[in-house]
Amino acid sequence: MLPTRKLLTAGATFSAALAIGFVMQNGGAWAARFGADDQHNVAVLPAQDLGLAYNAPSMSAPDTSYQVAELSLPVMDMPNISDITPTLVAAVIPEQELDVAADPIDAACVPEMFATAQGNGLVDLMVSGACFSNARVTIHHQGMMFAAATDSQGQLNLTVPALSENAMFIASFDQGMGAVATAQVPEVANLERAVLQWQGDAAVSIHAFEGSAAFGELGHVWLGSPENGDGFLIELGDRSLTDPMLAEVYTFPAGTATTDQQVALSVEAEITIANCGRDVAAQSIQIGPLHDAEAVDLQLRMPDCDAVGDYLVLKNMFEDLKIAAK
Repeated sequence: MLPTRKLLTAGATFSAALAIGFVMQNGGAWAARFGADDQHNVAVLPAQDLGLAYNAPSMSAPDTSYQVAELSLPVMDMPNISDITPTLVAAVIPEQELDVAADPIDAACVPEMFATAQGNGLVDLMVSGACFSNARVTIHHQGMMFAAATDSQGQLNLTVPALSENAMFIASFDQGMGAVATAQVPEVANLERAVLQWQGDAAVSIHAFEGSAAFGELGHVWLGSPENGDGFLIELGDRSLTDPMLAEVYTFPAGTATTDQQVALSVEAEITIANCGRDVAAQSIQIGPLHDAEAVDLQLRMPDCDAVGDYLVLKNMFEDLKIAAK
């Protein structure tokens, strides 16, 4: 049985990103902020609109009236990497930290990464570094970033949804070293993908409602039911790390749709002890065969801690999908 959920209203700032690219930043910080001045309200759905049970607080029910703010996103040019010669493995080594010619022992510590394309636009990554056991590593791909950790042997294996046909992945260790791998993923041209990424205790998540699905019904795809429809959701990143960097990616196979379909996309933010009364930041990235890549930054002040356990529904971070039958 689904838990009773109470939805609240709040104010947030959305800004459209000017471009999406291969973004790297040292020190565990995440992608660079994009400048924009447009401000919009959070669009919050009353509980009855989602088919949810609504619990009124003991004193008075919250005001569920709202205005949906239209977010106009600019057309953006994706970086053209078609001229890059695919290289399966390449090491990124700061010269001041490693002189391979002078010290061959250090050369054995250079990390490697291999990328192998799979079905559904997915790529298997293998990161290996003999000197990087139980080490934090940040994966960068087309503006998407998340952090994981190697095992005791210095290895990390994971599956990542590709965001471009010519997919380049960068593995960056906190020690300042890293590796690069590329893969050809032609299936991306026929996929709709929505990425939500954040750092720390934001407690946000993607919800996709395929067709007329309501909360918890067949066609509602989210972390609690990642394969509950025609699309699917993958979570990236290690929540157990200090100050984790996490991402969720929803995929809909638009190129193989047999019926016309609409998918409503929203972001839900849970009010927790860790984030109540604090500022929360997140970023969305959206790609698809019929539109340019889009990105939106979110800045949100969470309600006070007496609202712990309640949820905010944010409607402006993604464009809903309109899928035509093939």
